[in-house]
Amino acid sequence: MNRLFEHVAEKAERVIDDPDARCQYCERADVPVFGYPGVIVDPSRAANPELATTDPEVFELCADCINSSAVERNDDFEASRLIAHFATDPKAALAAYHRLPDIPLFLQRFDWPICCGTWCVFTGSPTDHAALVAVQSSLRYWQQGPALRGRDFASEGEPELMTEISCFRCDTCGERYYTDQFT
Repeated sequence: MNRLFEHVAEKAERVIDDPDARCQYCERADVPVFGYPGVIVDPSRAANPELATTDPEVFELCADCINSSAVERNDDFEASRLIAHFATDPKAALAAYHRLPDIPLFLQRFDWPICCGTWCVFTGSPTDHAALVAVQSSLRYWQQGPALRGRDFASEGEPELMTEISCFRCDTCGERYYTDQFT
């Protein structure tokens, strides 16, 4: 496994598709940049410490900066609730949360599965109707914890966007989950 992010499968990484995108912390333009709703907590190491101090909010970062301890995600309320219920080591789980890029799509609220005490790995979204139905029949539904099934895609059809469905895998036990963040 050669992943940029501990909890995002390489095939599921979603870079910002903009030739002018650059990391707002190190200001490098020669690396992939990812969405990241956060704030700079260590402006002294930023490429522009003065700007990082006066305007610490960031939206686009490279993997190196996301994985550093120099930035934190904006809102950890929902993550803290999940951590309190499911994490074995809350301090480590919160630190790992701050190393998650803005992948996958969470329209309603942050709802990343935790299994065996740690965050699961985001593996992607289904690409077509057959894959969507297969996800629902073979993965466990997650809504702020293991839950009963959500929408019935076989009879109700596809969501507006396939990225509303996010698939995850526990690296410890292999359990697989999906979330449904419908628009």
